Parts: sequence; structure tokens; C-alpha cells
Amino acid sequence: MLIVKKMRKKIMIAILITLVLGLATIGGASATPDNEYQEAIDMAIKIGAALKDAFSEVNPGGMLNVDGRNGNLAVILGEDIDLVRFTSIKTLFEVSGSADPYGDAWNTIKVQAYEKQFALERGILPTEDEIIRFTNEMRELVESDPVLRAYARTVIEAAGMTEDEYWNHFKVKHESPAHLTSIRIFEYKSQNGIPMLTNEEMIQRINVAAAE
Repeated sequence: MLIVKKMRKKIMIAILITLVLGLATIGGASATPDNEYQEAIDMAIKIGAALKDAFSEVNPGGMLNVDGRNGNLAVILGEDIDLVRFTSIKTLFEVSGSADPYGDAWNTIKVQAYEKQFALERGILPTEDEIIRFTNEMRELVESDPVLRAYARTVIEAAGMTEDEYWNHFKVKHESPAHLTSIRIFEYKSQNGIPMLTNEEMIQRINVAAAE
């Protein structure tokens, strides 16, 4: 159990770095020399501005006002995939220099859909209260480190949101559910000796199901 708890924290930190702050796009870390810190802040501004521009194109109201009413793009394993989810993921891939941000975004969403179904079928899908608590934990982790908080604040403000708007609304609705579900599945499989699937294996299963 202790190993699982330690791994849970590691996964949370990886999520923070990769998906919340976008630092993986530049290979950053929480402790950096001054020149690397400034490069990271510059990239954070670029990430936030790219997100803001992307959502401005699809909705004049910005990121906080984009929801399912703006159009569901697809249905994967019975789940509606809305515009805000696809746009945010695709934009992060674009900023990271992906050769195929459109395809990479859809593959990410397929993995999330597969994991959601897996969790739902086994009764481990997070509740709304659990998602909120998880988000608060992540915020506490970020705000306990001055460097991480600087990255986060820069991305969030450049995207046109306040920190409270991001953490209390956007992240709870559009990011944390998938993040916490991934952690739950890791814990469940670790405790029950179930082999982990690679992203490629999950994507293949989605593609096969769609073709049937």
C-alpha cells in the first residue's frame, strides 16, 4: 500500500508537469538555473497564449465559456467528446511541436475514453467530490513550490483565466476527471496483479471496437 501511495504522488507530479503546466514540452523541471527558468516562463506564456487564441477562434467567450453546447465532435465508447476537451489537448500538442497534433489529440482522448469505461465497469470511477478533492491536492502541490506556482500562474493568466477560475472550474471539469481515473486504474491493477496496457494497446482496442 505504501508503494502505491508513493507512486500515486509521483503520478500526480508527472501530471502537473506534463498536462497542467506544459513543462514537458521543453523538458523542464521544478528546479532550474536562472536561464532555464526564464526559458520555461517564456514557454509558459506561449502555451497559455496558444490556448487562449485557440479558444477565441472557436468561441468569443474564451475558455471558460466553451462547453458541450458548442458541439460534440464524436462519441467514443458512448462518451460525448466536446470541443473544449479536443481543442485544449490539440493545442498542447501543437505547442510541443507534434508532427500530428490532430492525431495525437484524438489518440489521447481514445486512451481517456478506454480508461473511463474500464473504471466504470469496475466501480472505481471517481465521484465529483473525489475529483474536487484531487484537484485541491494538486493545487496544494503546485502552490507549495514557488517555481511550480510561477509556471502555473503564467500559463493560467496567459490563457485568460484567474487561478481560481482554472482550479475551481476548468480543471475540475475538463482535466482532473481523466487524471484521477488514470491513477485509480494504476492503483487497481497494481493491487490486483493485472497487467498494464500501453497507450497503443488501448488505442488499438478502441479502433477495433469502432470498426465493428
